[in-house]
Amino acid sequence: MLTTVWTARAQVLKPHQVEGVEWLFKAIHAGGGILADDPGLGKTLQVITVVEALINAGIARRILILMPANLLNNWDAVRAPAPALMHAPC
Repeated sequence: MLTTVWTARAQVLKPHQVEGVEWLFKAIHAGGGILADDPGLGKTLQVITVVEALINAGIARRILILMPANLLNNWDAVRAPAPALMHAPC
């Protein structure tokens, strides 16, 4: 079911990002994981894709993501097409 939820966004993902999203779904089902990769490979877009799919599928209502404050501008730019995703700086 989750695959169909994020299929539309998958059309804009690069192959390595699709692989990252699939890995994140598997990690969630296995109890969690850490997505770590070189800078500039699209981790923000991958995480937003997964979070959006989980929320749209009704699997999650709230998800806590911790990140350095200097990444909030990147997050806002990438999540623009997904207005349901909000952030609250701490």
